[in-house]
Amino acid sequence: MSEIATPQSDSSITQERLSPIEFLMSIPLGLLIILFLGGELSFWEWQRDILPLSRSVSISLLAAFTLLLFIFKPPSSRRLALVFGVTLMLLFFSGWLTKPYSLLQGPMIRGEIILFSLFMFSLWKHRVATLWVALPLSFLTLTFWFFESADGRLLFSDDNPTFLYRLMLLKENFPMIPFYNPLWNAGIDARDFFATGALNIFFLMSPLIYLLDILTSYNSIIALLLFFILPLLTFFSCRLLSLPALTGLLAATLAATSSLMWYRWALQFGTLGFITSTTLLPLVFALGIRFLSDTPVTRRTACLTVIVVTLSLLWTPAGIACLPLIGISALCIKKLLRQRSFLPTTLLLIAINLPWISLFWAVSNVGSFLDEDSSRKGYAQVYSEQDTGKARTGTPESSASTFKHKKEKVSSSKALKNLREVANSAQPLILIFTIPGIFLMSGMARIVSGLTLLWLIVLGSIGPMIKPQLELDRMLVIGVFLASTPAAHALNMLYRFKRRSAIGSLAFGFILAGVFSVGSIIKNRTLVPVTFKSQEVDKIVHVVGEYSGEARVLFSGFMLHDFSGGHLAPLPLLSETPIVASSPVHNLWQYKQVFPKEFLTRGDDGIKEYLDLMNISLIFAHEKMWKKYFRSRPQLYTPLRRIGKFGVFTRNDFSSSYFLEGSGRIHSQTSSAVTLSLNSSDAVVKFNYLPFMTASSCEVAPVQVSDTITFTQLSKCPVNEIITLQSVSPFERWKQAYLRPHGGKKEW
Repeated sequence: MSEIATPQSDSSITQERLSPIEFLMSIPLGLLIILFLGGELSFWEWQRDILPLSRSVSISLLAAFTLLLFIFKPPSSRRLALVFGVTLMLLFFSGWLTKPYSLLQGPMIRGEIILFSLFMFSLWKHRVATLWVALPLSFLTLTFWFFESADGRLLFSDDNPTFLYRLMLLKENFPMIPFYNPLWNAGIDARDFFATGALNIFFLMSPLIYLLDILTSYNSIIALLLFFILPLLTFFSCRLLSLPALTGLLAATLAATSSLMWYRWALQFGTLGFITSTTLLPLVFALGIRFLSDTPVTRRTACLTVIVVTLSLLWTPAGIACLPLIGISALCIKKLLRQRSFLPTTLLLIAINLPWISLFWAVSNVGSFLDEDSSRKGYAQVYSEQDTGKARTGTPESSASTFKHKKEKVSSSKALKNLREVANSAQPLILIFTIPGIFLMSGMARIVSGLTLLWLIVLGSIGPMIKPQLELDRMLVIGVFLASTPAAHALNMLYRFKRRSAIGSLAFGFILAGVFSVGSIIKNRTLVPVTFKSQEVDKIVHVVGEYSGEARVLFSGFMLHDFSGGHLAPLPLLSETPIVASSPVHNLWQYKQVFPKEFLTRGDDGIKEYLDLMNISLIFAHEKMWKKYFRSRPQLYTPLRRIGKFGVFTRNDFSSSYFLEGSGRIHSQTSSAVTLSLNSSDAVVKFNYLPFMTASSCEVAPVQVSDTITFTQLSKCPVNEIITLQSVSPFERWKQAYLRPHGGKKEW
């Protein structure tokens, strides 16, 4: 335990005033932090840089002067928080709080900070009790604000509908994943549960998912994750490190309000796999440090380690964030082997995770994805371009829009820009108090925390230039989140002073201002748009279900965030109708027309042929060019109604059929199978062929219909009997990938 616990006791500190030399070193230190992470030095709302010298020269001089002062008279570890705390006062008067993507949006936020600071200053004798009342209450307040903003509507920004859909699919099909999904684009491989981390939130929230309807419980899942599980696990991880309970409370609050970018990924982008894994990481590191300590690890702790590490790794990039911990563990292997639980825990982790990792590698083109020399744009870039119309450059004749970019040459200026973008959105308390917090830790906790944060800074700053497709800028968001613990440990020192502390009171003001700033995000009062399901979605679902008949429905053009601010993914399950669109999810990073080019080049005849092949009865058009196209051909299409930006058209003289050759009847289409019967032993059905498909009592083969369409041929089938078209089992796909007799390359 001695390697985890900090050297300070919980008793109050009586000597809290800064000496003249300590105050002198605080000024250049604060200016250095603000200038290096903020990129400029301005006053209040004055946007003009007040530096008399260039930034590089100013940073160099401030760094040299600060270093000399620290060498001349280094402050004690328990006074380090005070020295860094002066930066908070400098930051309050600087232009930091008026930056566009700052968590604390000035200038009005300064009034709230002053109000809360005066409140703490007046109650300093009861500071600990005040913290224990105010901070837990803040989580309840955020939860209330979230449900108040939702007003009974589903969170629907960006990928939230997609994750809702994945949870619905998992509820219906787990553990038989991946599988063949006929409800989207005439049949797709539903395999993205592994890459997106959807399994971790599914397992974590499985009681809610199985007991309640996901459509009514999805918002509760989000609120539980962000405002209950997150602070609870952060608090528990601090206690595992033998840090004081107040440190755990402060860390939980800082983590829940860590940055604007955190809520951009959580609420706007809805990347729940990433958010869930990051929420678990403080506990992963705390458990890893516990294994590296001299304290024997109990069976209960070992079992908890297996569960937490597995859940975290279900979003696979989390393993990259843990590389420093893995490296330290490798260097300390002899020490680890003295822990009786280490080998059983390691073997159990391998036994649980190797099967799904190997299946993930087999069914997904991981190697080719990592080897790409060009890459997609990040969420933030695509979203901003979509908002400004730059994503709307395709035409019916072409899908060639420059929407990709090559990987960039590594440069220090770009790396610093990446770092500053996340730092500017972070809770300033985390930026200021992380370094003293790391020094206040001791033993292995200090080493692991320091190296991990350094690794995440380097990876998040430079990584996007090397492998942009991995979106490693998220590692900076993870770094800010994990830094909440050491920052909270340093903050805890401020609240051990008996005498009233201006810095401690100001820090309390920043803490509560962070809570209210998160409330502004939830209430959609910031630059991060948070949208909830509109009535337009219900109208679309109703029209699709009522007018599609037994056929499919097509959304023309390029669909991105046009479904009430989110993706179309859940529409087939909501409407019980198969859908065709450019893509159900956010896996397209350039304009892609739903009609393949080979059909577009042939004009009306080609478009009609494609609609017949896809068995389309109803068309939704949201782009002007396509609405004009369908309206100008009344002999082929009849306008039905308008729903928001969408024009709805029915096809004239359309006869629904899912059979290209032969005849029969489609009895049902579920999210993982098609049940049908044939009037003859052979038929070609209008469902995409994939190499892992199987049909009961039939032989399955591909039929090339065009350059881009390959349908499924069924032969030697029983007549007038129920046939199920679906994927082979996950185990069969695994066997075909790794146990092929000739080792031939086949994508499964």
